[in-house]
Amino acid sequence: MSAWTIGRKISCGFLAVLLLALSVESFALWMTNRAANNVVWVESLPETELATGIERELLNARIHFIYFVTIQKEGSLEKGWERFRNAQQALPKLQELVNRSDAFAGIRPDVEQLSRDFNTYQPALEHIIDVVQKGQNRGPEFAGLISEWARLGGAMVDAAARLGRHGSQATGDSAKQAAAQMHKVTYALAAASAAGLLLGVTLAFLLTLNITRALRRIVLELGDAARQVAGGASQISGAAQSLAQGASEQAASLEETSASTEQINSMASQNAQNSKSAADNVVEASRRIEEANRNLEQMVVSMNEINVSSGQISRIIKVIDEIAFQTNILALNAAVEAARAGQAGLGFAVVADEVRNLAQRSAQAAKDTAGLIEGSIAKSNDGKAKLDQVATAVLSITESAGKAKTLVDEVKLGSEEQARGIEQISKAVAQIEHVTQSTAAQAEKSATASRELSTHAQAINLVVLRLGAMITGDRETSVHDQIQLALSAHAAWKQRLMEAAEKQTSAVAADTARLDDQCAFGKWLHGSTLGRAAKRTGHYRQCLELHRRFHAAAGDVLALALAGKKEEAHRAMAPGSEFARISESLASALMAWDTAATAKG
Repeated sequence: MSAWTIGRKISCGFLAVLLLALSVESFALWMTNRAANNVVWVESLPETELATGIERELLNARIHFIYFVTIQKEGSLEKGWERFRNAQQALPKLQELVNRSDAFAGIRPDVEQLSRDFNTYQPALEHIIDVVQKGQNRGPEFAGLISEWARLGGAMVDAAARLGRHGSQATGDSAKQAAAQMHKVTYALAAASAAGLLLGVTLAFLLTLNITRALRRIVLELGDAARQVAGGASQISGAAQSLAQGASEQAASLEETSASTEQINSMASQNAQNSKSAADNVVEASRRIEEANRNLEQMVVSMNEINVSSGQISRIIKVIDEIAFQTNILALNAAVEAARAGQAGLGFAVVADEVRNLAQRSAQAAKDTAGLIEGSIAKSNDGKAKLDQVATAVLSITESAGKAKTLVDEVKLGSEEQARGIEQISKAVAQIEHVTQSTAAQAEKSATASRELSTHAQAINLVVLRLGAMITGDRETSVHDQIQLALSAHAAWKQRLMEAAEKQTSAVAADTARLDDQCAFGKWLHGSTLGRAAKRTGHYRQCLELHRRFHAAAGDVLALALAGKKEEAHRAMAPGSEFARISESLASALMAWDTAATAKG
């Protein structure tokens, strides 16, 4: 039996108890059937019911017939016949029941008498009904009919009543007999049940003792394995948390670098765009300077042509002046000749005088025009000299613009190359940032998985403790084990709150986190597994109060995190905060309680 599995042992135990129960039940059924064979009251019930029913229907029928015969009440005749026929239909069933069983041999004459009373009563009933319907319900003869009809009805009802009383008496006698038999059966069943219970308790005790020994060995082995798993899980959790923290810091730094690179890339792109715009402006300026040079050259040519035209005009003016001078001389000669002619040359003298005046005026105009043209030529020469200076300056500007265009083109090419290089650097940094963020995410998942593993290991350890307490019956669970579990579980709260602040989500609500009797340690503190002696110590009261304050502070921090107040949540967990102080106080109190409990143990 020691090689059997626990399931097989339990199955065999239940099978044995079931067989024992079936044996007791079989014995009970046998005793009950034996008692039932000696009781006849069950058969008396249908006979009593039928006889009582016939009596009731006959009484109701007689009442309705009396209403009809005496006062001819409406509907009473139909109701009377209905009741009477019900009784007639029940009578054959009663006869069949009585004739089928020998237990009713004593009442068979009464049944036959009731049948004869039915046959005698019905003709009398029909006769008196006919008399009443004909209106002959007066006089001594009708009174005699009523008396005879009443006598026959009473005899019939009495016969039915005797059958009912006989059935009731038979039922009462059978009930007394059944009660006596049931007392015997009860005593026998009690004795059998006691024997079965004693045997079942013995089997259960032996089976429980055997299973408990096997479970105690399994619990010891499982406890060792759970503690080893918990230790390994704590180490993995610490390493994973460190890795996740480093990866997160690296990802944050790289994110800042990426942002700076993006800014530099944007500035380089802007510089390249500005260089391109400057190059375009320089090209436009060069084009306009060249156009100005061309216009200036055309202006120089025009100025030269003006100088030539001015010279030609000056010569023409000189010719006009000479013509005016010659005209003046000719006019003088004409005047002299007119004077010689005397009176005959007076008209010619007048014309000569006018010609001379015109010649003088032409000479004066030519002289004035020559002065103006000479001034214009002088100014034109001065303008040409200044235009030559402007042309020289514009040419110098054109050369400088060409050099500036060359430099701007070189700056443009350099900016474009720089922008392409920075863009490649930005892409590389973005790729590195993506890889780093992926690494940080994986590290965080690993940290979360390790924390879950640690939590599961703690839960397994707690289950082992409860299983051990259930097997051994020791309700005072080890204080040392519970405190170690509490230290590990509450140390993970800060990381859980930090994750809630970052993600603004949590599997635990803030109101639930404020309750100090929902975690495993809180249930142990408030539960009945902790002994009364331990609850009377100062360490217990101190840890109970600090544990309550810890969960209140954790709930406040979680409420800030879930409300999206990330900075406030981080400040509430920072060193020196209320949460940090209570956490340190609770850890110190737990370790002090552990030391005291270990020393006492």
